[in-house]
Amino acid sequence: MSLTRAKAGMITYKNDGTGAVVRTLKDKLGESVSVKDFGAVGDGVTDDTAAIQAALGSGAGTVIIPSGTYKTTASITVASNNQCIALSQGTVINLDTATTTHNVFNITGENVRLEGGALTTTLRTLLFLVKIEGDKSVIENARLYFASKSTIAPISGTDVPYNRGGINVNADNVVVRNCEIYNQEGAAVVVNEDKCSITNNLLHDNVLGIHLNDGSTALSNLTALIEGNKIYDNNVNAAQGADGILSSIKFAATIANNYIANNGEHGTYIYGSGSVITGNTVTNNASMGIKIRDCSRVIVSNNTSYANNNSAISGSSEIYFQLNNSGIADVNISNNTVNCTSGEGGIRVVYVDTAASLTGLVVSSNSVTASSGFALNIAFNSHASIINNVCNGDVSVGASQALAPAEQTNALVGHNHVLGELGAGRCKDSSFLGNTITTFNTEANRTGNRIIGNTISAQAIQINRTFFSELSNNYIDGSAVTGALLAQASNTALNSNKLICGNHIIGNATRIMDDSSSSISGNNNTITGNLINSSTQMLSMWGKNHTIVGNNNYGGGGIGYMGMTDSWAVANHGIVTVRAGATGNVIS
Repeated sequence: MSLTRAKAGMITYKNDGTGAVVRTLKDKLGESVSVKDFGAVGDGVTDDTAAIQAALGSGAGTVIIPSGTYKTTASITVASNNQCIALSQGTVINLDTATTTHNVFNITGENVRLEGGALTTTLRTLLFLVKIEGDKSVIENARLYFASKSTIAPISGTDVPYNRGGINVNADNVVVRNCEIYNQEGAAVVVNEDKCSITNNLLHDNVLGIHLNDGSTALSNLTALIEGNKIYDNNVNAAQGADGILSSIKFAATIANNYIANNGEHGTYIYGSGSVITGNTVTNNASMGIKIRDCSRVIVSNNTSYANNNSAISGSSEIYFQLNNSGIADVNISNNTVNCTSGEGGIRVVYVDTAASLTGLVVSSNSVTASSGFALNIAFNSHASIINNVCNGDVSVGASQALAPAEQTNALVGHNHVLGELGAGRCKDSSFLGNTITTFNTEANRTGNRIIGNTISAQAIQINRTFFSELSNNYIDGSAVTGALLAQASNTALNSNKLICGNHIIGNATRIMDDSSSSISGNNNTITGNLINSSTQMLSMWGKNHTIVGNNNYGGGGIGYMGMTDSWAVANHGIVTVRAGATGNVIS
C-alpha cells in the first residue's frame, strides 16, 4: 500500500482547551522552528551557517538552537522583526572565520530577542561577536567569550582597541542583561545609540568593560542605564588595560549599583553632563576610582570607593573631578564613603587649565579617610557648599592649585568634622560655620571671610587677620601658636573693621592680637564677649574707634596694653593698661 505525504498546510490542529479554534498544522508549527529542521548538525565540525540562516529566514517567531556545538563560517543575520532566537543551555556557536568584519550574529531586525547559550570565535581580532542594528532588541542570559584572555598591552587610553569586543550596539532602546562576557580583545559592550540598558551582567577579563561611545557625530544628548553589573579584572597582565566604564561626552548616563574592581585604569571615567553615578562599589582599580571630566549637572552619590590607585599612578584619587573647560556648573558629590590609601587624596576637584570655570559645586555628607594625600582638595570659581563631611585627614577648600582661580568666592564651609587641618586656601567672601577641626590654615591676602561657631582643637599656626571680617563664637585652643593667634595684616585697611566676639580662646602665654607695628594698626574693630585663658595680656592695640566690651581673661593676663585713641574699653574682666599718648578713650 502506498502512502501519500500530506502537507502541513492541509492538516488541521485544534487545542483541547475551551474556546480553542481550528488552525492548520503549518500555522502552529510556524510559531517556532528548530535549526535542525533545516539541517543543522551541531557536532562542532559540520558548517551549520546555511542551516541556521535558513531557520531564521523561515518567518518563525521563535528559532530554537538545541544543545550542541554549531560551527559557523560567516555572519548570521537576523533580519526579521519580532523574532526570538532561543539557545539551549548547552548550546555553543563557534564562528570559525578569518574575516574580521564577521559577527556571530548581526541583528538588523527590530524587537529581536537573543537568549541563552554561548557565543565564541576562533579569531582573536574579530570586531564583535554580536552587532545590533535593530531597535528594541534584547540579549539576555548569554555567554560571550574568547578561549583565553587578551595579551595586548595598551599603555594608555589611545592604545585600547575600542572598535572590537563582545556586543556592539548601534540601535536605540537595546537591552543587554544577565549575560557573562569575558576575554574580549576590546570592550565587553560598546553602546553608540540612545536609551540603552546594560544590567546585571558579569563583565570580566576584557581589555575594557563598558564603552558608551561617541557614536555618530550627528547625535547628542544620549542616555544609558548601567546598573547592577559586576565589572572586574578588565585589564592585561593585571596592570594594564582600560576603564571599567568609559562614558563619552554625548551620554547622560545613569551608573548605579555596580561592583567595579581591579580594572586596568579607572573604575569609571565620565565625560557626559547630566550623568548620575550612584550606589556603586569601586575598588582596587589601577588609577582613579571615579573620574569625571568637564560635566555639568552631575550627581556622584552614595558610592563606596576605596583602595584604588593600586598601580601607584601619579595624581590618582578615589573621586576626581577634572576641569579643562569653562562654564561647568551644578556638580553634586554627596553621601559617598571613601578611603584613600594611595595617591593624592579622597575627593579632589582639580583645574588643569586656567580657562576652566566651575560654579554651583556641592560636596556634602561624605565620609572620607585619607592616609595618603588630602581627604578633600576642592577648587572652584564661586558658590560652593562644602558641608557635613566627616574627614579623617587634611582638607583644602579654595585649594591653591597651580591652575585654579586666584580667588575662589562665596563658599559655605559648614558643619564638617575634620580630624586634621582645614585649609581655607584662596577663599574670599566665604563662610566657615560650625566646623569641628584640628587646626585652621588661612592664606594671606584673602579677605571678607566669616569664621563662626567652629571648634578648633589644636590650632598650631597663626590665623591671618587679612582673611576674615568676622571671628565669632568659636572655641580655639591656640596654646601651640607661636606669636599672636591673629597675625597682624600688612596694612591699616586689612587690619580694620573686624568683628571678634563670643569666642572662647585658650592662649596660655599667647596674645590674641599684637599690633607690633603701630603704623599699620587697624581702626573700627569690635572685640566683645570673648572668654580668654592667657597668662599674658590678650590685646596690644593701636588705631582708633575700637569697641572692646565684656571680655574676660580668666588666665590672669589682663585685657590689654593699649595705644589706641577715641575707643571704648568697658565692662571687661581684667586689667586694661593705657599707653602714654592714648587719648579720647572711655576705659572702665
